[in-house]
Amino acid sequence: MTNKLDPKEINGKKFKKTDINTILVTAVVLWIPAIIITVLTGNPFPIPVVVILIYLLSTFTNIFCIGKVYCILAEDRLYYFDSISSVGRRTETTCGYLGYSEIKKAEIIKSPIAIKKHMLKVYGENFSILLPEATKNLLKQINQKQEETKYGQIIPHYAEMEPYPERTGLFKKIWEDYENDELIKVFDSATKIESIINDKEFINITAFRNGTEILITINKSYLFIYLENKKLPSFDKLISKIEDMEHFYSIIEDFILNNT
Repeated sequence: MTNKLDPKEINGKKFKKTDINTILVTAVVLWIPAIIITVLTGNPFPIPVVVILIYLLSTFTNIFCIGKVYCILAEDRLYYFDSISSVGRRTETTCGYLGYSEIKKAEIIKSPIAIKKHMLKVYGENFSILLPEATKNLLKQINQKQEETKYGQIIPHYAEMEPYPERTGLFKKIWEDYENDELIKVFDSATKIESIINDKEFINITAFRNGTEILITINKSYLFIYLENKKLPSFDKLISKIEDMEHFYSIIEDFILNNT
């Protein structure tokens, strides 16, 4: 297959990402008349009513109008878009599909990316797909599709790699260490690495040390370290302020050793 997958051309139930901009615009649109009514009548407009309307309208627009499609449940296969695909030790951002009969397990997991809450992970024979968002409804429908096609045609997993943006400077060197499995050498023997993945422009590392979960995100602009225990500090630094690779590794090592 050489043609790029287009959600508009695929039949099936579409699941879309939550668009925070839609929620914000909806909130502004609904708050303005509420404030005007309050000023004109002298009676405060019920806040719970506004909150409920914001939720309902933003949900409606995300599902039916605006949100970007991240997966489609077709009759015999699951299509996914801009998802993290892992085969062996390699992880890439891909679009593709897999037959329901190829799915060995599907579960909702905590996101390794600090700015997100949960993701859906689908496991195959020798690969896994990490969908960018997760709902119990999506998981339930995938399980139902598996049962419906349990004895159906076996459809092999197909993944289409997304092009990477150009990397320069220190971030390019960091990415080269990631690809050569050098990045993990910054962690000592007391640290257990849960996952190292990339999302085209990010490298995300999840690890545990002395019972503390460590989330590290690296992109072309920032190094961000977040410790799951809220009593412990987080850390961020501009990549442009990091002198070289030795300085980069010393920052991570010192922060983790001093705070875990």
